[in-house]
Amino acid sequence: MRINNKGQAGPIGEDMIYMIVVVLAIAALLVVVVKAFADHEVKYAKLDMYRSALITADRISTDLAWDYEGSKRTRILDINKINCEDLYKKCKNCFVGIKDRTKPEDEWICNNKPKNSLPEPDLVAATIRLPVSIRIDVKEFHPGILEVTVVR
Repeated sequence: MRINNKGQAGPIGEDMIYMIVVVLAIAALLVVVVKAFADHEVKYAKLDMYRSALITADRISTDLAWDYEGSKRTRILDINKINCEDLYKKCKNCFVGIKDRTKPEDEWICNNKPKNSLPEPDLVAATIRLPVSIRIDVKEFHPGILEVTVVR
């Protein structure tokens, strides 16, 4: 009598199929866990970068604030503490007579980005734009944006 087992894997073949299925299931599970963990870490690293940028922007606005001692108006910047030539170039109508008081050192307060300020493509960067106003005179204010970029 002849036993025909076409289509059957046999005892050793069936165990092999089960082992391959188990190994593939474990590999898929590990890939999912690693991806979830990596996404979680990247999310918190990005959140930490935004926190650092916001704290830095808030500290800069406090240092340049008009009311430094009271710290009540930290978003109102004093024009005498800001050194920016581009401020005059951008707003010629608003800042008449201020050109002598501005210096080109602190370009971070300007709308134009300084040279080499953009991060390299492979680096991760977080940018915070903090709305501020610049106090020119007792009753004269001008809107502005304080932009801080944190690169890792």
